[in-house]
Amino acid sequence: MQNRLREMRQRASLTQEDLALRTGVTRQALSAIEKGAVIPNTATALTLAQIFHCRVEDLFFLDERPSFHMPGMRVGDPLILARIAGQTVVHAGRQEGNRRLDAVLPNARVSEVRGAHIRVMNAAYGAHPDEVFLVAGCDSALGLWVQAINLAAGKTVAYWINCDNQTARAYLAEKRVHAVATHFGQGLSFDEDKEVKARLQFTRYRLGFGFAGERFAPPDAERIKAMRLVNRPRGAGARQALDRWSHENDAHVDTLAGYDVELPSHAHVAEAVACRFADLGVMPEPEAYACNLDFVSLSEDSSVLSFAVDLVHPVVSHALQTLASDRFLATLKISGPYDVSTLGRMLT
Repeated sequence: MQNRLREMRQRASLTQEDLALRTGVTRQALSAIEKGAVIPNTATALTLAQIFHCRVEDLFFLDERPSFHMPGMRVGDPLILARIAGQTVVHAGRQEGNRRLDAVLPNARVSEVRGAHIRVMNAAYGAHPDEVFLVAGCDSALGLWVQAINLAAGKTVAYWINCDNQTARAYLAEKRVHAVATHFGQGLSFDEDKEVKARLQFTRYRLGFGFAGERFAPPDAERIKAMRLVNRPRGAGARQALDRWSHENDAHVDTLAGYDVELPSHAHVAEAVACRFADLGVMPEPEAYACNLDFVSLSEDSSVLSFAVDLVHPVVSHALQTLASDRFLATLKISGPYDVSTLGRMLT
């Protein structure tokens, strides 16, 4: 049994002693009721409801909130809560590799921790879970899309879960996001993702080595073998591109300095090179552009949006209206060398 007794008492500027006296119970008994350790009898519950001019069910209620397995969380930690395909999903509001989330408001917080399980409560200022749109993937253009959706809505209703291809596909299969954007420029097959409702073309760009041109000549195979790398996690498209390049150029990954240094996002890789933590890394050309790095292309790449729910779903439909907007297209064009000529095209 849960209650709002403490909240109501504080709102009325009453101490526990004041309320206990008016209710006809001891302060210790009232404290135990507030903590949920004791369920009040009918007379006490009715008296408390009369004092606060509310119904008994407004003060006392069964806790029907679902619990979620999320180890390492603490009470008060920010969360992103959404309803997708009839289920409630939750993601951490602070995510390694996604600093863009620090600038948006979470719509829920951890209210209770029991071991590795948590219970959540909606934030008073946050969007209702039914309004929230979640998209996952590593393309930084997703962050720009989410910003455009939130600007159009006038509040935070969309969130970007920044993760690699493999994690994004797992989220899609589990319906933990509405959509994902994954690399399809490296021979990956659409058939790998089951239960996809629709696919749309997102951004197109080049994938390759970003490096500081004022310190290095354009890298060739022999020069790269002597340079310090930073990498992306296993399952990331950029890492697959580096592995393919290594195979084609007889450069065993064990001989590449920094191959095992994994950073959580494309932006982190570009910034590590720009700050001289590393000499080069594989990244989309727009990330190299954002950090004023030189760039050597390895391949043409493409991000494809795959949807776990129908495109007519209200949340998705609103997001797609923004995707096709002139403002979003203009933002992409000034944010780096993206090819947006086929953005939003339906794929089979």
